[in-house]
Amino acid sequence: MERPTSQADLELDYNPPRVQLSDEMFVFQDGRWVNENCRLQSPYFSPNSSFHHKLHKRLAKEYLLQEENRSLREENKALREENKTLRRENKILQVFWEEHKAALGQEESRASSPLLHKDNASLEVVKKDNANLQVHRSKENSTLQLLREENRALQQLLEQRQAYWAQPEDKAAPAEENKSASSPHEEPHSPGLLPDQGPGLSSNFEEPKGPSSPQEDSKTLRALREMVNNLSEPSGEDEGQEVPGLPDSHQPLQLLREMNQALQALREENRLLQEENRALHVLREEHRTFQEENKALWENNKLKLQQKLVIDTVTEVTARMEMLIEELYAFMPAKNKDPKKPSRV
Repeated sequence: MERPTSQADLELDYNPPRVQLSDEMFVFQDGRWVNENCRLQSPYFSPNSSFHHKLHKRLAKEYLLQEENRSLREENKALREENKTLRRENKILQVFWEEHKAALGQEESRASSPLLHKDNASLEVVKKDNANLQVHRSKENSTLQLLREENRALQQLLEQRQAYWAQPEDKAAPAEENKSASSPHEEPHSPGLLPDQGPGLSSNFEEPKGPSSPQEDSKTLRALREMVNNLSEPSGEDEGQEVPGLPDSHQPLQLLREMNQALQALREENRLLQEENRALHVLREEHRTFQEENKALWENNKLKLQQKLVIDTVTEVTARMEMLIEELYAFMPAKNKDPKKPSRV
């Protein structure tokens, strides 16, 4: 049997069976299935250059896939390490936040307790001062009433004295005549009785029957002065007793000053607490942004892991397909390498 002189004659004379798997075409040649690009050709012809080009291209693609897979593994490893460090930092920040919150609560409790004690003490002092002021006012009212009564008594005495001194002298002459005309058996009026008073009534001052002499006037003035002094002595003693209590009136002012200082301290503490609250708000915002970034990184890592799983599954499937193809080649029956030329009709 003569061999054909060209590849075209072979293709025209005999068409071997073909099977297409995935993107490759397999041809049954020499008793086995061979890739169309890798099938045995006639010894008279060399393999086509396109076969080497496709083989080189496939090897280059596999190499690129391996390099990309390796880089993805390294990047995934670095991202896992970064995620671990971020979780540790997040835990540390949460611990610091709890400690800071507990410290703030303790400081607020400590700051509120002395202020409450101060307020209670100041209220008690104010109540005591009010009670003392009421006592002093009652004493002052009683002394004022006594002074008013003494002034009224003095005014009455002075009015009586002026009324007696204002009597005309013509009454003195009939009195002397009546005295001379009176019998020696009659008892004269007592020196302590007034002319218009009876023997059973006594006056506060001795009124002479005739015109008063300067000595008697001086005596009456002395008596009035002594009475005024006697009446004024208790008021002076009361004033002396009340003078030591005057410094107590300065206690409310001192308490007001202390309360003002306490209010200023409270305002300062309130300002500091507001600043700390603002700082805490800033920390919360930073923590929220940090959590969002951590979430975005986690999503990115998840997507990369999914991509890696897809690539691994694809490579595994391709490897299994190659193994199945090799097993298929192994189980195929062996036939003559040179197929017989079919007879022409």
